[in-house]
Amino acid sequence: MQSFVELLDYENKKGDDPRVLNDFLDLLIEIRNRHNDVVPTMAQGVIEYKDKFGFDPFISSNVQYFLDRFYTNRISFRMLINQHTASSGKLMCWHTVTDVDLHLDLTLWSSPLHILPQQQQQQQGLSLSRYHSVSH
Repeated sequence: MQSFVELLDYENKKGDDPRVLNDFLDLLIEIRNRHNDVVPTMAQGVIEYKDKFGFDPFISSNVQYFLDRFYTNRISFRMLINQHTASSGKLMCWHTVTDVDLHLDLTLWSSPLHILPQQQQQQQGLSLSRYHSVSH
């Protein structure tokens, strides 16, 4: 809620004012960084819930439905923030999962399917190092 309220402060400000634009970009970076621990926190919450209440297929299906949409939205927002801050020259690191590489030559691949095995290996490595297991 805090991030949304902070963004609303810029609704009626002029985007052609360099100071306003710079402050807005700083806010976007602050919001992105504030939410860095969301995925591990949510994962820990799911683990604790299952430990306390056990497994229920109906509840698990509903939780998975929510998490799928939650993470899709999160990825989308992070990509938009990173894309916007990168285009302004304020993004410092390009080596995170949700970044869009502005210099990526997509003509090198005939299909996005060439990217998937590498991304899957990367995700499995992150999952293994963080949670000591890999989902298939």
